Amino acid sequence: MWGLFGGGSKAKADDPKAAIVSLQSNLTFLEKRQAHLTKQAEEQEAEAKKNMHNKRAAMAALRRKKQYENEVDKLEDHKRTVEQQLFMIQNANIQHETVQAMKQGAAAMKAINKGMNIEKVDKTMDEIRDQMDVSNEISEALSSTRLGYPQEDEDELTAELERMQQEELEKKLLDGGRVPANELPGQPVPAARLQTGMQKSATKTAEEEAEEEEFAKLQAEFAM
Repeated sequence: MWGLFGGGSKAKADDPKAAIVSLQSNLTFLEKRQAHLTKQAEEQEAEAKKNMHNKRAAMAALRRKKQYENEVDKLEDHKRTVEQQLFMIQNANIQHETVQAMKQGAAAMKAINKGMNIEKVDKTMDEIRDQMDVSNEISEALSSTRLGYPQEDEDELTAELERMQQEELEKKLLDGGRVPANELPGQPVPAARLQTGMQKSATKTAEEEAEEEEFAKLQAEFAM
């Protein structure tokens, strides 16, 4: 029905792509027509040269040549007009396609951002930070327990070990023994106990020297 009233033809004529195709077709026709008339002008020039001695025939051929050349010039003007219009429509069509693509992109961005706002983003970030805090607390809780023993048990065992080291040190000092530096515990030995141990050590050393002197005398007597 639209075709009967010209509606279909109008819609097709308004189509930029159809207009471009139509102008390109018209440009091709003009170029062919121009080439044909140029050939006709060349033939009339040859006819005029052929009838150099027949002025009337030669002049008629030159007049026709001039008409063809004028028509070729007019076609050249038509070609420039069509080319200019074709160039403008092509640029306008490119701009139209670009704007349509940008509109689609804007619609896509709008659809993507439709379900988001700054309040929702802030809420999401707060939830992420809360979960990170929970994760850090869990990590700290796991690292504070070694081999399944609570930290309080570890402290009690450490104190027990230091007490045993202190007792061992005091025992060696009281017995007059020497204590290596790497066996000293973290807590200092009481000064009174240290002095008593040192006195006993000095006494034991004097007794050993006396025994050695007595033993040397006995060896001397047996030798005599």
